[in-house]
Amino acid sequence: MNPCGGKSTLKMTGKGSKRRPQQVNHDAFDNNWNNIFGKKTMEPQTVNEPMSKYFSANGTIEALVCKVPNGFLVETYKKNKLVATSETFISENQAENYAEDVIY
Repeated sequence: MNPCGGKSTLKMTGKGSKRRPQQVNHDAFDNNWNNIFGKKTMEPQTVNEPMSKYFSANGTIEALVCKVPNGFLVETYKKNKLVATSETFISENQAENYAEDVIY
């Protein structure tokens, strides 16, 4: 009812709960979806096995020297959270020197 006492001519125009009609069939929709977004496959992540570990004096910073296919890298952790990963070093000695510098 209208607050002024007259008849209300407005209709409720909510969204409703019904699904909108589709313009394409289900198979075409699925094919288009896969063409746009593709079927993503999760590649297994390789875990870098640490070769050596370095710790700061108070133990809050940890630097791990890891062997990777194209050399060595240093992963830096602060309070057990990964905060940085270095570029790849050619020699293990270079990576260990970098790790020692990170913890100080």
